[in-house]
Amino acid sequence: MTNFSEFIKVEVLSMDDELKHYVEDVLKNRADDFRDVGDLYEAIREVLGESAEKTEDEIKNICNELLKILNPSNAFTQNGPARVMKALNSVLECDTVRETLLAKEKELSAAINSGNVNDDLRNELTQVYNELQNIEAHKALGKASVILNDLGFSPAMQSQSTKTYWAVGERD
Repeated sequence: MTNFSEFIKVEVLSMDDELKHYVEDVLKNRADDFRDVGDLYEAIREVLGESAEKTEDEIKNICNELLKILNPSNAFTQNGPARVMKALNSVLECDTVRETLLAKEKELSAAINSGNVNDDLRNELTQVYNELQNIEAHKALGKASVILNDLGFSPAMQSQSTKTYWAVGERD
């Protein structure tokens, strides 16, 4: 299948058109935000789970296939460590403090957006934003690019899949 709209229609037959459009909009507008199956799963699992009556494993498989359609140059797997990503993203993930804060921000924002609006959550989210600002998280992409550049990676090489750099025969 060449596009995710066709894939959704085939895989999720019981979903009404309004929900299909919602999922398609999420996929179109946030495609670059999905680094792995987990990211996409978090974005659309509720809709697929409730409306399509799919199991968690079925939804993860659907998400895995959708990621392949959205970004065919990067193959993702459900088992994090084996996934393929851009070289630049692999450096970004090494900043575990930033990654932890971003995950916490995502979790708190989701809780608040789902209607759990209390001062403790808002205060915690504000604290996370402050910590992200203190570590200059907004500069992470530039710093990662400089690191790779200093290692001899051209801008084109930085956007290539990490699979490009695996030794022959290690992984397929």
